[in-house]
Amino acid sequence: MSKTEAVQVFQISRNTINLWLQRRAETGDYQPKSNRPNKTNAKITDWEKFSQFAVRHGDKTQAQMAQL
Repeated sequence: MSKTEAVQVFQISRNTINLWLQRRAETGDYQPKSNRPNKTNAKITDWEKFSQFAVRHGDKTQAQMAQL
């Protein structure tokens, strides 16, 4: 299918098609790039403990919870 036909069939811009083709040429795949950094330093590491904390202090504001 030509780019012009794809634009009409899928209702996307020609620029989008060009970006997808460029991504395939660079990476070998069409998959979107992740908007998350590869390594995240999450402040919350124990999600079970955090969940319990949130239940105990759910009546407080976010600022109050941050102080705790």
